[in-house]
Amino acid sequence: MGIQLLFWGLLGPIFGIITDKFSGRVAVFIGFLFYLAGIYFLNYGPNTGSWFTFDIGILIGIGLAATAISIPVSIVAKHFPLNTRTMAIGIVTAAGSFGYFVSPMYTRFALMEFGWNTTLVIFG
Repeated sequence: MGIQLLFWGLLGPIFGIITDKFSGRVAVFIGFLFYLAGIYFLNYGPNTGSWFTFDIGILIGIGLAATAISIPVSIVAKHFPLNTRTMAIGIVTAAGSFGYFVSPMYTRFALMEFGWNTTLVIFG
């Protein structure tokens, strides 16, 4: 987890530059690909400590740098006028918090119905 947070923190500004230079869509798509690769290799790759560190720490950390709260908030802030911007940003952050609320319930259901491998793929 520490490596994941390190990559998230180090690459967040780089994805911010990508968002400013190209678009938020490009930055989020790149982050999505890294996150997807991390989940894929976590499920189908070798189960060794170094691969686990690479999957969870590096790939998913890079993915979170582009898809976590900072980039979506900056995308929303660019597309809404000043008088409705705070409401739009509040909705985006509340949606993320709602995901934290619903996720444990769905995870429990998916683990009981499908097992951990399929649940990991579903969440990926």
